[in-house]
Amino acid sequence: MDVKEYKKITNLAASTIMKFITDADDIRDLSHTVAIKYFLNEKSIDKKNENNWIYTCAKNVAIDLKRKKITEEQVASTSFEDYENVITKTILDKKKDVSLKEILAEYGKSLNFQEKQLIEQYVNNGYKVKKLWQGKRITYDALRKRVYRLRKEILAEYNKQKGMIASESIVGARLHENILYFIKQFKKAMLENSIDKISFYIRDCEKPVVLPDFNINEIIEYDICLIDDQKYRIFVYHLNKKNTFDCFITEFEVYNLNSIKIVDFPHKPSRIIQFN
Repeated sequence: MDVKEYKKITNLAASTIMKFITDADDIRDLSHTVAIKYFLNEKSIDKKNENNWIYTCAKNVAIDLKRKKITEEQVASTSFEDYENVITKTILDKKKDVSLKEILAEYGKSLNFQEKQLIEQYVNNGYKVKKLWQGKRITYDALRKRVYRLRKEILAEYNKQKGMIASESIVGARLHENILYFIKQFKKAMLENSIDKISFYIRDCEKPVVLPDFNINEIIEYDICLIDDQKYRIFVYHLNKKNTFDCFITEFEVYNLNSIKIVDFPHKPSRIIQFN
């Protein structure tokens, strides 16, 4: 798949998705998802009917997201300040005989003492950021973002413990940022044909004698899979210098809560697997 075909697919997908979804970021993200699904299934797609395949795929991912958003809206109010932390509330409802501190000890493993205190205050204020904000020396938007990030950390741990192994839902906000930063540094290292920029990350993995040429031009997104307690495998999808669709695979371990170290040097997979 070259860049011209990639743009054709994302444009066709977007024209379908916008019939169901209005948010521009969601439309863009789902269009990329359709392009990746096309790339993964390219050999089995009948070229004569590829537009129908793209339309069907785009419609399905849009409907899936719309259903998810409707479900969330059913348990949340329309404004952010009234939005309830559904996961935390669900845990509390199921474990009424367990203290909040015990729950945070179980699902808030990546939170420090101050962050756990903030979540406790958030819960005690009825899951309302506006109430929590009163009297604090911080802007409302900054507090709202902080609570959102902490909720995402709890959600990621909750999803892992519920058995989810192959979804970005198992990745908290800070780990996600660290993954993106490594990918960015890896791209720079490959462009410079030097591992200096990533030496800290790869200190414990076997390094190739000659660096492979990944020809990374533009990073699109990644898929992730939990393969052990703190060990993950990721597929990184990108456009190469020939503007064709490509990907590489690597494995890393998490330490100190959200820091990562590479245990398998990035390489091109012998075959491509998509984690749904």
